[in-house]
Amino acid sequence: MTERALEIRQAYGATIADKGYTHIMGTQSLPSKINPSVGYVIGGLWKETIMERNTRGEFDFVEFSEAWGRYASFIKNYPMNNIGIGTWIHLDKIYFDIVEYSGSLEYAMQSAKAREEIAIWDCENQKEIPVTTETIEA
Repeated sequence: MTERALEIRQAYGATIADKGYTHIMGTQSLPSKINPSVGYVIGGLWKETIMERNTRGEFDFVEFSEAWGRYASFIKNYPMNNIGIGTWIHLDKIYFDIVEYSGSLEYAMQSAKAREEIAIWDCENQKEIPVTTETIEA
């Protein structure tokens, strides 16, 4: 099995079991981060993809793999460090997004507001933080 196939299987399994998954792609100078335990994840760098259950009531692995592949290909050409693919389940649908990782809450909030995101992900506390005027000014 290829490294890419293992990566997709891990992402699919974690998305289903844990309701989400984040893989921040590494560079020559920065290692990859899988489900970081500190810092913040900000979406909105590329269009979101929404995946619904198939007629059998399942999330189709082939469809998931194809979406993951599109996002991984996009990242290869993106001129930024600390970006990756984020998945999460909301209202019984899987969402895919290109995400950015930051250790700074202030930067994460400012970036999310500029991208018109509704929330960021707090990796340490495993919860969403809504993007509001109050959280930006605090």
